[in-house]
Amino acid sequence: MKKARERIKDFLKIEKESDRAEERADGYFNSMRYFKAFLDERHSNIPKEWQGKAVSTSYLITAFQNWMRKRQKANGEPYKQSTIQAYTHSFKNSVVKLKLDNLSQTDLFYISTPAEFKEIYQMITSAPDFNEVDLAARNKAFSNVLVLYNRFLKDQENQQASTPASPSIKNDKKRYWMYAPGEGSHHPLLL
Repeated sequence: MKKARERIKDFLKIEKESDRAEERADGYFNSMRYFKAFLDERHSNIPKEWQGKAVSTSYLITAFQNWMRKRQKANGEPYKQSTIQAYTHSFKNSVVKLKLDNLSQTDLFYISTPAEFKEIYQMITSAPDFNEVDLAARNKAFSNVLVLYNRFLKDQENQQASTPASPSIKNDKKRYWMYAPGEGSHHPLLL
């Protein structure tokens, strides 16, 4: 954890140009210690459950909605905005109603690979009250969006596989990037 504290301090000092980087890093470090103590005390089984797994920071709700806007239903008509919203809402909220104990993530938009989704899909569709939850979602929106999200993930995977790698830059010239206000650059997770 001390390594994480140093990375936070460096980030605050270099990227944010904070004159209180040391003090702020100490604050974050103390918060991490309290959070770790809480997890160790109340949720001691987490290390076993998460062994070999990674936390996904991808959240695909917007990408999925954009993907749906470009798709057509079986009758050739595009999806209406109200349908996209209903499917999104159902996908985000219906899993909680199934009360699955062995599912660590109930917001399915964090799932970013077809393999991971296949595993969770099996758990969801075999839940005892799946049909009831699906019917409550109106027009079987939940089961329909499960199929669409699987297709979306496969399209994403195929698109990534077919995108050629960027050519490397041969010259050593410095490049400066300009961002519009609020766009800023992306910083990786510090922990």
